[in-house]
Amino acid sequence: MEYRRTGSEVGSDVKYHITYNIPVQANEIVEVTLQVSPIDSDSPHEFGLNTPPGSRVNETDDGYEVELNFNHTEEGWIEIKNTAGDNSRASIKLDIPHPKIFEISRTIVEGHGFFGQESWLENHFSTQREGYHLISFAGQAEKILTFRDYIKLLSFLADQHPRVANVLAENSQGYFINRVLKPSEAQSITSFNDLKFKIELYNEQDFLSNVDINEILLECLDGIYRRQRNSGYQYVEDLLTRLLPETPDDTIKLSREVFTIYLACLLDGNQEKRALELLRNWLSESHKTDGELSTKIRQYENEILIGEQIEIEKIGEYLYYVGFNRIDTESEFGILSLFEVGQDLMPESSELAKVAEFWTNMRLGERKIESSNKSAQDAFNEAISLLDSLEETEFKTDEWKKDALSGKYRAIVDSYETQSDAESAIEYLNQFVDDDLSELDPDSDLVEQVEALRHELISKENIRNCAVELAQENLKKALELYSRTDLDKARDRVFARQQLLEGFLHEVKREFESASEKYQVASEIHNNSLNNQDIANRYSDLSDINMSKFYLLEGNIVLSRQELEDVSGEITDTKTHRDDLRSVINVFDDYVGENITEELHYGSEIETTQVNDLIHVRYDINMAQFVIYASQYLRQYGVETEILDSIIEITLSDALTPNTIQQELDISEAPKTEERELLLSISMDEVWQSKLPTHIHYQIEKLKIGEITAASDFSGLTNILTTTLELLLVVISEYYSKKAYGSVEDQVTPLDKTALGDLITFIRGLPGDEFPIVEELDELFSENILPDREISQIRNAGHHGGDIRHSQDQYEKVRDKIVSIFRKISPYCPVIVEIEDENSFGQYLCVVHWGGIKTRIWLQTDAELEEGELYYIPPGDIQSKHHIHVNSDSIYSCEATRARNAREVNPVSMAENEN
Repeated sequence: MEYRRTGSEVGSDVKYHITYNIPVQANEIVEVTLQVSPIDSDSPHEFGLNTPPGSRVNETDDGYEVELNFNHTEEGWIEIKNTAGDNSRASIKLDIPHPKIFEISRTIVEGHGFFGQESWLENHFSTQREGYHLISFAGQAEKILTFRDYIKLLSFLADQHPRVANVLAENSQGYFINRVLKPSEAQSITSFNDLKFKIELYNEQDFLSNVDINEILLECLDGIYRRQRNSGYQYVEDLLTRLLPETPDDTIKLSREVFTIYLACLLDGNQEKRALELLRNWLSESHKTDGELSTKIRQYENEILIGEQIEIEKIGEYLYYVGFNRIDTESEFGILSLFEVGQDLMPESSELAKVAEFWTNMRLGERKIESSNKSAQDAFNEAISLLDSLEETEFKTDEWKKDALSGKYRAIVDSYETQSDAESAIEYLNQFVDDDLSELDPDSDLVEQVEALRHELISKENIRNCAVELAQENLKKALELYSRTDLDKARDRVFARQQLLEGFLHEVKREFESASEKYQVASEIHNNSLNNQDIANRYSDLSDINMSKFYLLEGNIVLSRQELEDVSGEITDTKTHRDDLRSVINVFDDYVGENITEELHYGSEIETTQVNDLIHVRYDINMAQFVIYASQYLRQYGVETEILDSIIEITLSDALTPNTIQQELDISEAPKTEERELLLSISMDEVWQSKLPTHIHYQIEKLKIGEITAASDFSGLTNILTTTLELLLVVISEYYSKKAYGSVEDQVTPLDKTALGDLITFIRGLPGDEFPIVEELDELFSENILPDREISQIRNAGHHGGDIRHSQDQYEKVRDKIVSIFRKISPYCPVIVEIEDENSFGQYLCVVHWGGIKTRIWLQTDAELEEGELYYIPPGDIQSKHHIHVNSDSIYSCEATRARNAREVNPVSMAENEN
């Protein structure tokens, strides 16, 4: 059976045509013929291939013949490399599905179902999330099937598992775009008529929500324009041509929103002739116009239509007004292109061009906020500066300036949520008030928004520092202030956190019914207004789990079991919680029935987080199981039931209650209330340590143990401290060197042999805009901790035979100073991730090599990442996130061995290696 696939890769300079052939007898072999050519024929090119071990490659006149043997490799791939000149854009990697994917896809399409192969799919696409092995399978099958056959396969999978049906129904439009409008997929569109056919076929399916051609085109053209703006017209020309209407009738039917983005793409690509032809066809019929500027838009369209020669400047003005008319509409797709291209087409000195540039910066700022790009503030600053440069004008600049200030405020909010550095965020807010808000009315919405955020940020730090009463006061104040503004989402976010904190306090006090109510309220807020399904599911699960605990302590086993039936099982820690609690219920039921349990469920302690990951907790539910099991036997040996019942009741109460992870905390000056006592174990230590790479976190834990066992000589611990600092500075040097300069500077090359003193010297020279704490670290590095000795000198003496003994006092001085450096660096430390898998949506499942509770996260990026490799992603708090988006230019390979050691001591990696 033969399969074909033609396309190009986003961001590359390569076009390819690939044909798969599966030999009938050898079911572990895929034969491939491959033709390769550059998109830019003028660029230097000389192609070569890399393939997995056991493959055979034969170069022919037409291209290559490749045989992939899956007896020798688990993953099939072909990497196309350009060896001519310095042309990195030509290197791409094509994934080749396993032969069984071909076989199973064929049997499903032919109506024979899995044909006994579902267990292979479950093993090959191993996942803890129910039904996701089928979604992963669909992602591989899409590379080889035609669109019609792929729809058949999806229909079958949706019938097989409700989770597949839910995923497809919830994101029907996104699924269509990702499959049909990807240039590299087998079912990609070939023409505008083909697009209409595929939409019609798609909408005929009962398991899929209908999609609209104008909405599809809006989103797709927006993506094409962004890629074109970054890479050039030639890299999107093929896809854009396939999307262009083929007849005047098709053109006339386009909405104004869609048509003007076509126009912007063509004009930005210097395709003026095609753009004007499209414009004339579309204007040949009148179109309905809504909005504040409808009259002006119709005026421009009439002038263009009746004019003998179309003025490009007029088209630029027209695009601007269409874009401005769409600002308050529901869809944001394509608005940036109208402002950006409109500005380019107008004279630079014109007032309208400056206004268009203002809105260009406003849209760029919004987009950068969405992608957590720290330069969002810069975009809004530029927008404010442009408005200030306009003197007397008819435009509503005062109102627009408030919008720009509001955008800058939200950029500060996003920066905080990304970096999780409340102290810096509060400093930004204070500066923002002094520099930008001084002219505004103190009772204005924006001033109240800033003050509300200030209380919200402080409340989060209150929770981390176990100041529960202060947290409750600040949450209440933030909620009150947000309620006076139109920031509904912020108000709901604070209210949800307030409910989670109260729910957690109820749970700690074993008031499980009240905890359940609070968690359910928070879950509904996240589901309905905050649109965070993962968090909504998590706290919905916790609500059911707490009601199950309530009924269990009441002795109602039937209702206790029923509550667990509603737990989704999609969130790892709540699934484990459910399973462990179910086992306890079963053992308790046997005890009540005077039976002996035949088989126990061997679970382990559950370490997780509460209140949006601000509190680290541990559950040891299995302890109750073993106590109840022992009581079953003790009763047979004559121990009184009344005594055993009391032991079980106490044990159940303890086992079902979360324990905050213990940390040393100085509370001698703090008033002790009931709530404060409940959270005494929470410390900022847990927060800053959790953000450091695994091997650094491991070394710090090793020090804690060493402090207990040390006698009189603390020099060994001092050496561990300075070594740990050196390891951390290797990570910082590699990441920020690549970020600031594009590669590791010669000054610290090779990183694995660079000493602490040289690393410190290098870090002192990093640009302050890339690494904002350079000056603060410089002061810390320069201080003499021991007489006449800085940190680097202590490190050298300890590792080169000098100063071999340190007293406890000397050690503690070194420790306190280095810990202060760790704390300072922690919010700016990049996160090391290892690529574990890629799903059908182009997202990467990553193992997180850090000290935090979260061990895995989904990463969405345009960068091509390799499975099994380690990468740095920007610093940030990902504890509360299950999915993140990172720009491709913000991801850097982790190459230094002393940084890659994070993988070696990660419990996740160690457990997988043992398996």
